[in-house]
This record gives sequence, C-alpha cells and structure tokens, in this order.
Amino acid sequence: MSTTGRPGDVLGLVGKTVRDIASGVEGELLAIRCEQLPTHTGTPAWTRRAYLLPPGQDTPLTTAPGNIRPNRGPLNAVPPGRPRSSRRHGHHPRTITERSTTVTTTAIEPAAVADRAREIHAAWQTDPEMPTVLEGCALYTGEWDDFYGGPLVSEYSVTRDAQPLLQGALRVMALKSALYELTGDELLAELPVPVPLDVTCHALCAQFTVLSRVQQRTGHPFVHSTVNEQRNATAWDTGDFTHRAYELAFGPVETRYWIGAAETERRRQVLDGIYAGIGITGRGTTSAIHHAVPA
Repeated sequence: MSTTGRPGDVLGLVGKTVRDIASGVEGELLAIRCEQLPTHTGTPAWTRRAYLLPPGQDTPLTTAPGNIRPNRGPLNAVPPGRPRSSRRHGHHPRTITERSTTVTTTAIEPAAVADRAREIHAAWQTDPEMPTVLEGCALYTGEWDDFYGGPLVSEYSVTRDAQPLLQGALRVMALKSALYELTGDELLAELPVPVPLDVTCHALCAQFTVLSRVQQRTGHPFVHSTVNEQRNATAWDTGDFTHRAYELAFGPVETRYWIGAAETERRRQVLDGIYAGIGITGRGTTSAIHHAVPA
C-alpha cells in the first residue's frame, strides 16, 4: 500500500509497523486519536495525534499523523535517548491509557468502511424523503454553481452532470458516515473527496431540513464539515483510502469526476488564467469587475 501521510491512508496503517519521519522512530501504530490539547491562548484545540509504540517500550510516543509512513527497512528498536524497557518485543498491551481513559485499538480497513457504507447508503436510499433531496438538487442546479468545482470537469454541464455527481456525492457521504460510526472521530471521518463531488456534497447539505429528518429516521448521521476539511488540508488522490473504500463498496469510480490531485491543480491553473482575464482572481474569492452604471 502506498501512503504519503494522508489521513485515510494513515488510518489503514493502524496495527502495522510504521516510521515517524519527524523523529526517525519506528514501531507499531496503535491508534489515531482526535484529542483536545492546551494551546498558547489557553483555549483547548482539537488535534489529531498518532500513537506509535517502538519495540521494547511500554509507553507509546505521539506524533502528527502526517509524519507517519510505512516501515520499509530494519526496525530501530530503541529511539535515540530513550532507555530500553525490560518488556520483550511483541508482549505489549494493545491499549492506550491517558487521563484515565483507555482506548482499545483496532485497524480500520477500507473493506470494513465499505461494508458499513453500503448499509448506510441503502438505508438513506429507501427513506421516503430521499427522492425529494436528490430531485430537488437536480432540479435547481442553478443554486449550486461554482468557480472551481464543476468547471474542473471537461466540457462541464451542470444539467448533464448533475445526476451522476449527486449519486457519487451521496456515496462518498456514506463512506464518511461509515468511518464516523466505526471510529467516533468526526475529524478523521472527513475523508478527502474529489473536488467536483465535494462541492456536490455542499449542494446536498443545503437540503438541511429534509436531511435532518432522513438521518433521524435511519439513525445514520450525515457527516460533513468544511472546517474539518480545512483542518485536514488533504487533497484526494488516486489509490488512497477513500478510493479503495469507494470501489469496494460501490464499484469503479467515474473518472470524469474523480480527478487526481496533480491534474486537479493543473486544471485549476488553467481556470486561474481564464478567470484572471475577466478580473476574477484568488480562485474566485476576489473580483476587479466594476458594476457601477456609467453616468
């Protein structure tokens, strides 16, 4: 499995031997946890931490999940500057205890998320009001236009592309909800999603009242947060955790909309040049267009 430290990929490494590139320490990745930690302002902030247990140690080390990589070489049994424990390698507990809270760790595989996502998606689809959500989004497509989502798709037409985008968006939302139900971690559940599908998720979430009733009846919450997207700061890319879980749950992705990270950035730069020609910059956040009526 390939990984570059993206949240979904790191989650798939729980229970495996990994390396912390910040310290050079290697060991078993016990868990990824979202915790409230103190800050210099005095206000606690939610932070994701990876727990890594080196061989021969009793106490796990912590690092940022983005520092975790698969281990591909000889294991560094003892971190520099740390005493060797008398505990024999392979006989450490599979739990993390901190602030009187014990968390038993289990690896979350894409297949487990896929199985739960299929169940969630089926429950949503059979809800009597889900057709109202999907048909309403497809009917009023003018309400969810944007600069850098749909236009990334070649020869994009919101009318033509609405249905497959909505189908894909509901499926990736099922993946997020599945991961949330399996881990209870809302930040971790904010999986990277291709940009055209992500903006379509925003359109779905705009049907707030109906979706609230759907999730209440089905018992499966809709998990989507722009704040957590920004905190994760991770672009979707081909072959990642999201991609693997999606294909296990729903079959091959539609490559028209599942555009990899490098190609997404290339297309954004194309749009940058086109929009700049009419005075729109900052990727749609700034306009130099003057609308005053001439005297």
